[in-house]
Amino acid sequence: MNDDFKKFKRKIILHAVIESVITGLAAGLIVVAAMLLPFTLTGISVNIGVYIGAGVGIFVIVGGLTFLVQRPTDKRIARRLDSELSMNEKVQTMVAFRSSEDSMAAIQRNDASARLSAAGTKKIKFKRVWQCSVASVVAVGLFAGAVSVAVLNTNVAEAGSPLHEVDITGLKNLIGTVERSSLDEEAKQLTLNELYGLLDAVYDEETATPIDITYSRKVELVTNAIINIDAAIDAVISAEILGTSMYTLSTNQILSEMGIHIRALSSGTTYTSLEALSDSLEDEQFAALESAVASQTISSYASQIVLSLSATDISAEDALYSGLMQMADGLSSAAALTSEGDDEALKAEMLESARDAVNQSTPVIRVEIQSQNTERQLGLTVINRLPDIFFEDDEIFEMPDIGELYEDRIPGSENNGDDEDDDDGPSSGGAGHGDSLYGGNSLIYDYMSGEQVEYGEVFDRYDAIIVSLINDGRIDEKYVEMITAYRRALLDAREETQE
Repeated sequence: MNDDFKKFKRKIILHAVIESVITGLAAGLIVVAAMLLPFTLTGISVNIGVYIGAGVGIFVIVGGLTFLVQRPTDKRIARRLDSELSMNEKVQTMVAFRSSEDSMAAIQRNDASARLSAAGTKKIKFKRVWQCSVASVVAVGLFAGAVSVAVLNTNVAEAGSPLHEVDITGLKNLIGTVERSSLDEEAKQLTLNELYGLLDAVYDEETATPIDITYSRKVELVTNAIINIDAAIDAVISAEILGTSMYTLSTNQILSEMGIHIRALSSGTTYTSLEALSDSLEDEQFAALESAVASQTISSYASQIVLSLSATDISAEDALYSGLMQMADGLSSAAALTSEGDDEALKAEMLESARDAVNQSTPVIRVEIQSQNTERQLGLTVINRLPDIFFEDDEIFEMPDIGELYEDRIPGSENNGDDEDDDDGPSSGGAGHGDSLYGGNSLIYDYMSGEQVEYGEVFDRYDAIIVSLINDGRIDEKYVEMITAYRRALLDAREETQE
């Protein structure tokens, strides 16, 4: 290939490289801006290496693809030169017959070379000037804007941001609400300590003025307070632990369901379960039992309750523990009213005594669940109020992970990964914690039994919890309709399957 053609080729290749570099840089900057802006606005902290890696990666991929798509081969260059220099396909012919020894081909090559030399490379202009300019301006603009927002957000986070007087008043009112509440004394004192600590950090009582405090410091103070207040309230909520133990260890269906409702702090459905237990002691099926069998059955109820209570570390002085133990003691005493024969009068006395044990314990159990529910609600009120007091609408605060209100205590979270694969588990899909697979295909991990079971086996139990929460107004109204529709769909599907 002659030197004149090579000069044009070098210039066109240079143009292609520049265009590819600009395109790759623009794409890289746009992607980095697209990551930086939402992460900054949502308060998500991302290592700078991630941005650099993403930008460089996009630059290499897009830039490389751009160059490959428009790669300047000899044929493409010849076609472009013929078009832009009005060479009537002389350059294309020269390239096509560049290896030919024919005299006519040699003459044609010399003629094309002379014309290229006379034209000069200055006539070859950059083809996509405005496209590259627009891409560069847009990319740089978006990137600069995202960086500006990130810097501004950082400056705001570190700038002094005193609370308004109305916020200080709100915090003091919240303290007053806790002081006047019937919250357990220990939990109340711990909660007040946290709230007074917050007040001291943001308000100077001597000068009666708010104190300048950085955004990051506010986040630290509120986060720690929320975690500590939640822990203080949790320490006096025994229903979750006792209810879980009762469900897990009870073989009687009524006691098992009662455990579910106790755990959910649902006084209404717990009362219904207690009524069902009392009613079962006078139904025809129970009355038809022999005296000794009835005694053994009532004694087993007492044993299951005692076993459930003893399996926890809840103090015997706890009111709910005491109420359940009172019922167990009454049932045990009733079961002792029996004889070797089948004395109907003595059996009737035994059943009446057993019902009395349940009925007398019911108010104690129900009141304590209502009390614990009130304490839980107060704790949630404090927790949910603090971010509203400390942060403006344009300030981002991420609620600390203090766990769900009724957090499942999943067995197996301490797995060390040394176990062999379980061939009995689901073959694919599912969610897990460590090496425990909670659900896959048609199976679901039952956190109570610690086994994988078919969803239908636990549906009624889970459904009962949801219904009790809805009935007690514990689920936000905006979700009730959606949850109800989902329950209806599951029930319809189960009925179709059973048919």
